[in-house]
Amino acid sequence: MLHKRDLIAIALLIALALAIACPRFRSGLDIRDEGFLAYGAERVAQGQIPNRDFESLQPPGSFYTATAIFKLFGTSLVSLRIFGLTLYVTIPILAYAIIRRMTGPVLAFAGAIPTLILGIPYFNFVPFAVWQGITATTAAALLILLATDYGRPRLALLSGIFTGASLLLRQDQGVYLIISIVAYIAMLLKAAVDPASKSSTTKLALGWIVGIALVLLPCAILWAVEGALPAMFRQLVLAPLTTYAKTSSAPFPRFSLLTSPAQDVLINLFYCVPFVVILCVIGLRRQVRKRGWSLRETRLAFATIWSALFFCQAITRSDLSHLLITLVPFFVMCAWAWNALHAGLAWHISAACAVAALLWTAAPAVFPETAGEQKVDLPRAGVFAKGGAALAAFVRSVQSQVPPNRPILCLPYQPMLYFLSQRRNPTRWNYLWPGDQSPEDHQTLIDEARHDPPTLVFIVEENQLRLYAPAIVDYFSVNYKKTAQVGTMSVYAPK
Repeated sequence: MLHKRDLIAIALLIALALAIACPRFRSGLDIRDEGFLAYGAERVAQGQIPNRDFESLQPPGSFYTATAIFKLFGTSLVSLRIFGLTLYVTIPILAYAIIRRMTGPVLAFAGAIPTLILGIPYFNFVPFAVWQGITATTAAALLILLATDYGRPRLALLSGIFTGASLLLRQDQGVYLIISIVAYIAMLLKAAVDPASKSSTTKLALGWIVGIALVLLPCAILWAVEGALPAMFRQLVLAPLTTYAKTSSAPFPRFSLLTSPAQDVLINLFYCVPFVVILCVIGLRRQVRKRGWSLRETRLAFATIWSALFFCQAITRSDLSHLLITLVPFFVMCAWAWNALHAGLAWHISAACAVAALLWTAAPAVFPETAGEQKVDLPRAGVFAKGGAALAAFVRSVQSQVPPNRPILCLPYQPMLYFLSQRRNPTRWNYLWPGDQSPEDHQTLIDEARHDPPTLVFIVEENQLRLYAPAIVDYFSVNYKKTAQVGTMSVYAPK
């Protein structure tokens, strides 16, 4: 039950979120990843199935939710940003509610505040699959905690539904969550002091499993009938385990005299997260030896496992984007661990002040610069970006040259142009990335473009594309003629 102090804390979180987001949630435009989500959702709206009809390393769920948003609010980037704003406001409230299960409102508020800064604002409030997945996993974690608090199988069922949804939104996060909850349930069974407690925990576990099945089984049956499962397995399971590590890996950043204090704070987090996880493991081990398993140790162990597994997302590709998506469980773990120290109110207030100072220092490296942005004045845009007027003029030029029923081809990775110009991609690839596609894939793309010839072909940094997809560049160089050069973009038309 929410107390007055909780309502005040949540109201403050919402007010802070809106104060941060409202001036900038329509700012910036990502030609690549945001375009991939938007145009993927459009392909789904046309009846295509992700992974079967177009390639994607993201599960199908995020495309279906984006399609639903388009149906409800109109097909535009503003609609997506409103959805992103909703996720942005929801995540700190969920984090607060989870932390509050073991702490007071002051520490819970301090633990939730970082999610307002070190998170989705860096991604221009775009509801990428990863942020949809973080919302689903955090909701599932909260519900399983509430289920064990109140002995409510229905809450465990809801947790399972959100867990299943997380697998469809971001498969790795869903797997990490499942491992964490399975470990949590196992620890609850170990900590149970009587048969009734074990029986109650077993019922909750069964409810959670049923919830997962309610989501996954209908989808699996549908996609099996549609012949999509083999492609999904190849792109969502095999590719991340094999190809991704070879083509997209990046080492941990290093400190340099050239980095700013804000950048140094964020670099510190790459090393701070595993360090704090190790400290929690050591502390838990000592505590369990003294007291055995209790609910407090069980929950802190759950948060530690969840945080450690989530951090795996930043191990292969260690850049700022992949660090920020790991931090919500980490903030929960830190708040719970701080509470376990039995610190008094003065210490809690000190922790809150330290968090505020940390965020104040890190904010300049996280929030994008919005000065000089122009409105992208197109029916499907409505956002602001640097060079926005030029982009809108370019899209209108494409629309004037290409009839609505004819395709264009944008290489290697500019799917936003399909979405904004409302012209289709004649191939199954919305992106090309060095090493991600094989020579056989390149030939398939050429065959599809030959079967359904694009009216215009746009190639950005043609010489770079030639290094990893020479057959594609050679085909269009021979069969098309270059008609324009717009910055680094070569424009080709059929001969």
